[in-house]
Amino acid sequence: ALTLSKVGANTILVDLDNRKNEKLISQIKKKYHTTPKCYTVDVTSKDKIIELKNNILKDCNHIYGLINNLGFTAKASKLEKINLGIGFENENIELWYKEMDVGLTSTFLCSQIFGKEMLKNKQGVIVNIASTYGLVGADQRIYGNSKINSPASYAASKGGIVNLTKYLAAYWQGKNIRVNTLSPGGVKDETYQDRRFIKNYSNKTILGRMAKK
Repeated sequence: ALTLSKVGANTILVDLDNRKNEKLISQIKKKYHTTPKCYTVDVTSKDKIIELKNNILKDCNHIYGLINNLGFTAKASKLEKINLGIGFENENIELWYKEMDVGLTSTFLCSQIFGKEMLKNKQGVIVNIASTYGLVGADQRIYGNSKINSPASYAASKGGIVNLTKYLAAYWQGKNIRVNTLSPGGVKDETYQDRRFIKNYSNKTILGRMAKK
């Protein structure tokens, strides 16, 4: 949001909890003098996304870009007291459904609904945030007793995003709509990651560290 605002974009921030976004909007207005907005929306609901699109068009007239940055993360699961350390054999089917809804279905719906507007404008950019775990298997040895193991549902969701991106990039070729994916590695967050996990993960990377916020 800060990077896009720096080059003059009026950013739209969407989340289920907008307390942090409201603070960020205030910061953006003061620093970049753009007109950012935030909306509280459940993006697993098609009706809510259509309502969001209509509200944005009323406020901004055009939609030129979409970043799908969604996922039911280890941090979220810890807040909801879901134990990710129980192993694939005991993985909860409700977690699978939730991960698919939040990570993959919402990306499909947002790309479809906002992509239609981009077709009307004859231009647009979609960036889907996947994960290294959409490309490689998670090494369970690095997690120890942290209980924040990356579950199969997360890998399947992010792998789906990678291939959905490829599909859309090919589907909209020649329509002046670019679709790309970004697959970052683990991001350091000491609010829920213990030192042992951070060390183990860092030792797996060429740079010897996790990504920084």
